[in-house]
Formats: sequence, structure tokens, C-alpha cells
Amino acid sequence: MIIGVETTDIVHSTKLDKASFSLISDSIDDELNDNREAFNYNFQRFRGDAYQVSYSAPEHTVRASLLTRLAVFTTLPDKSVLLTQSIIIGKQDVSDTMGEVFIASGRQLDKQKRAGYTVEFINSYITMALPSQFLQTLLNGLTRKQADTLYWYIKLGFPEHQMIADKLKMSRQNVNTHLQRANSELVKAFIDTYERNIQSLLHKNDEILKEDTK
Repeated sequence: MIIGVETTDIVHSTKLDKASFSLISDSIDDELNDNREAFNYNFQRFRGDAYQVSYSAPEHTVRASLLTRLAVFTTLPDKSVLLTQSIIIGKQDVSDTMGEVFIASGRQLDKQKRAGYTVEFINSYITMALPSQFLQTLLNGLTRKQADTLYWYIKLGFPEHQMIADKLKMSRQNVNTHLQRANSELVKAFIDTYERNIQSLLHKNDEILKEDTK
């Protein structure tokens, strides 16, 4: 089967005081637990400042990982916290946590710069490494207001801006401004492109399986 594996580390976690680190950890746990059923994944915290998520429905990987990144970014009232996220898509049994996809995700994280966001496919004709670098630069340049507005834009499935305005108790014009400055349409285009690539890969994999069973 095709799975997605996300390995993530909190940037400069050792520089956070105990209360701030606790808030960040709770934010991660809350976000991952809230989205687990909708996005069909399992997660494991394997160090205090890191976790790994395995997606048996890999089409949700980018959307879910971005939601966690944006939620963490705005958790602390006086400090923006970034994540380093390594996402690998490939063929493997999701229960085999020592398999190629899990190992590749961990190794890619070790090679990334801090606050990186990388999506890559292994053993596939698809690549998103370069678009990921552009997205990473965009995400790391967000203000807190832009990040919060972008979070709800993704969380609510790219709705009309008035819905976000009602959620955040701000004017529609402010929502428009924050989303425009956050380059929300480019973020949406990245998500859409990734999800189309996944559907193409899943379709091709199904065709191969059908041929093998004939």
C-alpha cells in the first residue's frame, strides 16, 4: 500500500522554558488527536520534542501536517514556534515502522535545515522537493495573524472568507488581507497539486495490483 510518513521536530525546543514547552506539547497533542479520525493516521511521540505520524490515507498528509505547523506557530502568546517537518510518501505496510518509508522520513529530517518543510516521494516518478522549498519559505515568513487565518482557511476546507471572519470575529476585509498576504492561493495550489499527485499514484498502484492478480 501507499503510505505517508511525517517526522517532525520542534525548532529550538531546548530554549523554551518549561511552561512554554508544555504549551507547545499540548498544542501538538491536541491538534493530532483532533484530526486523527478525519485524516486517518496514527502518531507517536518518540522524544519530548519530536513525533512521527503514519498516514494510511496519504492524500491527507500535507493538509494535516500544515494544520499542525500553523497551530504550533501561534500557540505561545509572545513567541512564534516553528517545526521542522519531513514527509515521505512510498509503498510499504503501515504497520512496518522499521520499513523504508519510516527510515527515509527520519533520515530526511536529520539532513534538513531547521524549520524546513519537505515533501518527497520515493521510488516514484513524482517529485515535490522544489515546490516544498518554496512553500517552506512562504510559511516561515508568516505573521501570527496570517498564520491563524491561513489555519482556518485550510481547516474549514477553503471556504468563503465570511465563514473565517465569523470564526475569528474579525471583518471579512481583514480576512481577505491576511490571506492575500499569506499567499493562501499558493498554499492551496500546493495542497491541490500534492493531492492530485497522490490520487494519480494510488490509481496507478491499483492498476498494477489488478494486473498482478490476473
